[in-house]
Amino acid sequence: GKSLYGLYLVVAAVILLNMLIAMMGNSYSEIANNESSAWRFEVTRIMLRYIRDEPTLPMPFNLIPTPKFIYNKIIKPVCARRLYKSELDLRDRAKKENHRRYKEVMSRLVRRYLLIHEREKGNEPIFGDFTPTVSDKGSARTDQNDAPVGSVQPLER
Repeated sequence: GKSLYGLYLVVAAVILLNMLIAMMGNSYSEIANNESSAWRFEVTRIMLRYIRDEPTLPMPFNLIPTPKFIYNKIIKPVCARRLYKSELDLRDRAKKENHRRYKEVMSRLVRRYLLIHEREKGNEPIFGDFTPTVSDKGSARTDQNDAPVGSVQPLER
């Protein structure tokens, strides 16, 4: 009985040792397959430590302002403020230009509509080509919608 029990312990130890070797080999192959991505992950983690706004110097030296601190806390906000002001000016100018173009297009559309409407009726058009004469150049007036008021010449057919 004791020899059979001893044989069982030896076989069990050999089987367990074989399983341990197989598991370690499997773990090693998984690590070997992922080694480049694991290495990149660690390098990225180390780099992010220095990119963030955390102090990168050890304790006594972090009282001295670093170039990174000067750039992030002083230079960057000043430049951002100037950029914001110039963007507001550009937006305001663009808005005024768009409004001017809108008024011009609407005036032309109204004229075209009225001209087509009058032609369909067979009447003389209300608006023709507005061409101020030499004497009228200084007196070309516009109404509140920037539509010309003055000498209107009918279209030539």
